[in-house]
Amino acid sequence: MRLAPAIRALTSDLLFVDGAKILAVNVAGAGLAFVSHVLFARWLGVASYGTYVFALSWLSILFILIQAGMNLSMVRFIAEYRAQGNRAAMTAVVGFSNRVILILGACIAVIGWAVIVWTLPQSAEEMRGTLYGALALTVVMALIQQRTAVLQGLERVVHSTLVFEIARPLALLAAVFVLAQFAALDAALVMAVNLVVSLGVLIVLMAYARSSILAEPATDDRPAPSWRDLLKVSLPYVAITGLTILLTQMDILMIGHILGTEQAGLYAPAA
Repeated sequence: MRLAPAIRALTSDLLFVDGAKILAVNVAGAGLAFVSHVLFARWLGVASYGTYVFALSWLSILFILIQAGMNLSMVRFIAEYRAQGNRAAMTAVVGFSNRVILILGACIAVIGWAVIVWTLPQSAEEMRGTLYGALALTVVMALIQQRTAVLQGLERVVHSTLVFEIARPLALLAAVFVLAQFAALDAALVMAVNLVVSLGVLIVLMAYARSSILAEPATDDRPAPSWRDLLKVSLPYVAITGLTILLTQMDILMIGHILGTEQAGLYAPAA
């Protein structure tokens, strides 16, 4: 008899309910990622798929550098200013984060383009196209993650996780499947599709995040901290998240560099 009230109390707890929702979305997202990798490997072939995952591994590392830790610190800043009713400060932080990502993204894109031109032969056309697409996608994904952080700070955690973990991968999988019926796929083409789908997701998230900020009551107009204070909080996250991503992607990068992208394509789905 005592168990039923305890279960009702637990299931009515907001932290438990939202945590369960996020867990379900994350598990579904991990399963969807696995299915996507297997299907892409079948549709592309081992060599092209290896080129694709090799480029994505570089994207994951550059993605951390471009964000400069703002993807994590933004959750804190947005939540703090939301509690204060400081809509102007929220808008200022989002604008600063945009500028950081676009400036760093442009610098990395130029450096990456130069490295690709100087190191890859003209015969490696598929690899060159895939890496070019990955450089552009890195900036788009950083902006998507920034909007996701804004929504998390506004207590729209489940919504943001659904878009990033479920909606975007499903849209990409559907787009590649349709394209596979009409054209021969390669890594560069799939990366281009990924870029287009991600741009669409970014536009939706930008509109949603903006409307969510404007819906918050504005009761405080104190200015946001200076850019130095914002970076002082954000930059330490680069080392923490960067080390984690580096450890998870280094195996694919090493296999791709030493043994070739075809071996990376064989290794990645199993990993």
